[in-house]
Amino acid sequence: MTHYEFTAGGGLIAHDHMNVPGTTGLTIELSTPMHYEGARICGKLADTDLGAAIVMRDGSPANDADAASARQIFDAMRAPIAAKLMCLDYSPVGDQVVIATTLDGQPMNSATLWAKWIKPDEGYELTP
Repeated sequence: MTHYEFTAGGGLIAHDHMNVPGTTGLTIELSTPMHYEGARICGKLADTDLGAAIVMRDGSPANDADAASARQIFDAMRAPIAAKLMCLDYSPVGDQVVIATTLDGQPMNSATLWAKWIKPDEGYELTP
């Protein structure tokens, strides 16, 4: 699940909440500064973003070993995209949104997602 924080001066931070692959009950939240390029939202995941990630186990802060493991898993996952510009193009289709991804300008068709845009006042909450 991703939510966006709009900051002063037109800034944007993407907060991505994800399950850690290969684990049960372990989640990670990455916060990445983003910017607009036309209608797309773009950014690069930096080492500092991964280092500052919030790691949780069953809704509570993870212990140091779990947090280190989660960061190691995500570091390996992001290696192919490290230092590359990822852009997301959100296009409404009916009551859903198609999110098309490019990496350094090249389409990543395998990363295309269908999602639902949820407003904060609609009452959704992320829980483990």
